[in-house]
Amino acid sequence: MGSTNRPIRGLGEIALRVVDLDAMQHFYAEVIGMELMQHFSQSAFFRIAEGVAGHT
Repeated sequence: MGSTNRPIRGLGEIALRVVDLDAMQHFYAEVIGMELMQHFSQSAFFRIAEGVAGHT
């Protein structure tokens, strides 16, 4: 199968598994500047952009 280059039109969610959650959270919040929405003991949720059609 060949690949087709199509631009991404939206991003609903993405999950990254990391060894050091605190370091990852610091990077995305402080370096990249993303808004931390919610933090749990083993996960963190960041806002990528404004929601669309009721989705974050």
